[in-house]
Amino acid sequence: MSLIRHSELPLIAGPLYWLAEPQEGLMESVYQHEPDPSPEYLFDQTPWSRLREQGPLLFRLSERGGLLAALREDPGRLNGILLIGSSSPDEVLSHLRALLHVDFGQQRKAIMRYYDPVVASYLWPAVSSEELPRWMGPLRQIFWFGGTWADRAEQSLSWHEVLQVSAKETSAGLPVFNLSESQQTALARQGVERFAFDWLNNHSAEPFARLIRRIEQGLAVGHDEQDTLSAWLEDPASQLMEHHG
Repeated sequence: MSLIRHSELPLIAGPLYWLAEPQEGLMESVYQHEPDPSPEYLFDQTPWSRLREQGPLLFRLSERGGLLAALREDPGRLNGILLIGSSSPDEVLSHLRALLHVDFGQQRKAIMRYYDPVVASYLWPAVSSEELPRWMGPLRQIFWFGGTWADRAEQSLSWHEVLQVSAKETSAGLPVFNLSESQQTALARQGVERFAFDWLNNHSAEPFARLIRRIEQGLAVGHDEQDTLSAWLEDPASQLMEHHG
């Protein structure tokens, strides 16, 4: 599946939703621009209902509302994802709740934070064309502003779009979504790049790609704990190893 990147948010139309985690200014911004956003707790009617107030909210955006224009003008003001549905709001909400249930293999299940723009930047590009109808369900398009940790380090954030030509399939009940090998690899890459991003914020400047190579070398020689990997990266010998690699 190809991911489309845009320098600006394109003109979009259809049943529109905004899915966002609690954050400063979220409710004020939504109610300032939308006459009736009808917020729904995503974690309601799921095994994580007790955490509903810490989880994302789904808002309905109207044609006469102004949140879309506000996001287009200042895309970094709020974190979240825009969704265009092709069926009823209840079907859209049901599918979004189903996407929370993910099997990471080896009997490991967890919440998939697909609504986080950073996670989305790794997860959705790794969905194959064959898998896309099931993952998208009744959604026709998904948009978010941001990128991977590598994009953030290189200050190359942009709008992203995932498009499904024919949105028909819905998720009955709350099935568990199995991550493909490519998705698991992408999410593992997210962890490595997040570590590199945080490292650069606390150490002298270094090209991001070079740091990633050094991290991968450290992992390859057994430094798979954060503390030991950090110590290895600070060792001048590791830099010499990268230089001669």
